[in-house]
Amino acid sequence: MNPIEQEQVNHKELAKQKRLADKSLLITVVGTFLSFGIGTYFYTRRWKQVIPAFFISCLIGCVVMSPDKDCQTISHDGYYGEFCQYFWNIGDIMPIFTLFALIDNANAIASARVKLKQLQKQGVLPENIEAFKLTLLKLIDDRGEAAVSELVIATSYSATVIRSVLAILEKEEVVCVGNREDGTIVYRLI
Repeated sequence: MNPIEQEQVNHKELAKQKRLADKSLLITVVGTFLSFGIGTYFYTRRWKQVIPAFFISCLIGCVVMSPDKDCQTISHDGYYGEFCQYFWNIGDIMPIFTLFALIDNANAIASARVKLKQLQKQGVLPENIEAFKLTLLKLIDDRGEAAVSELVIATSYSATVIRSVLAILEKEEVVCVGNREDGTIVYRLI
């Protein structure tokens, strides 16, 4: 991957972390119990994690809970023996899955918040992202369109910081990317 593609991936990952960090833990907890854990994965937009979480819950269920054993004496062609049936009920797994979903999603939100704080301390993101987003939006609105270099001069933040915040705004569908006739990449309000 070339450096430009790597930077685009990093900006997308940053926007994803910002979106996840903005999620409410209270809604996560309440939503987990109301939807038996499944809805919380959709709330946090981590729906790809539902299937692995369910399989991990099943494995935990196999270790923690013993299946019901229903033994009967049966005869088949004159042979008498004991037939035992082991079975799982989805209702046995759902409490484990619900608890696992709560822990998994709360941990993802907390990790995203910690990661954003670290990026703010490193200077990759401004301390108050929301205020900085408004500043960039005002600058773009005043000019009609703006290149990253113009925003660097106007705000005195590095191009990396500005690109990171613009990636968040692009993910939120507030700005779009375009080109001028000379090929300069510019951002415009949607």
